[in-house]
Amino acid sequence: MSDVPEAEVDTNGDEDALLDWVEGQAAENMRFHVESLAVISKEANTTLTVLLAGVGAASAYTVKLFDTHGAGWLLAATITFGVCLLLLSAWLILGCLKISELPTPTNEPENLYQPKYSLSAIRAAEITNTQSRIHQVVRRNNKTADRLNRIRLLALLTPVIASVAAGVVAAVGVERHASECSPDRGVPAAAVGLLAYPDSLVGLRTVFAASGEAG
Repeated sequence: MSDVPEAEVDTNGDEDALLDWVEGQAAENMRFHVESLAVISKEANTTLTVLLAGVGAASAYTVKLFDTHGAGWLLAATITFGVCLLLLSAWLILGCLKISELPTPTNEPENLYQPKYSLSAIRAAEITNTQSRIHQVVRRNNKTADRLNRIRLLALLTPVIASVAAGVVAAVGVERHASECSPDRGVPAAAVGLLAYPDSLVGLRTVFAASGEAG
């Protein structure tokens, strides 16, 4: 008869030891994912700083081009570059840095205080709840990290997009001026390409002068 109580005591002791160990591991797991969230947020802040610095530089250069009557294709490239970085910054703030609800590491006291149940039963149920909270943090980390990676990749493509915009504007300018300046009006063919670039007026005058002397 004395063997039965001893077996029960040993079983309860093993269960308590198991609960202690699982709770410790769960706390470490939750701490790791919360720290990972902090690291991702730090990386997002660093990326935002770089993007905003690019927006500021593009804005300053755009103003300079307006003041100096810079080339249209260069102005288009600068504006496109700045707008792309600004849109990426907005996406970064809304998708990665926006403050949202974060699961707490432990349950509320009023939920934990259940006199009708044994402590072992409450601890076992809380382990299940902790696992659910860990899943929420992991899903949030994965979504935030995925958005951050996409934004960084798109930031690398911004110069390409700006170059395409510059090429389109330059091509449209050349085509428009080519249609306006026909050979019947005596406009040299070399001047047609220069008309697309406002900063090349000096060269354009030289071409016209040479044409007049030749005539």
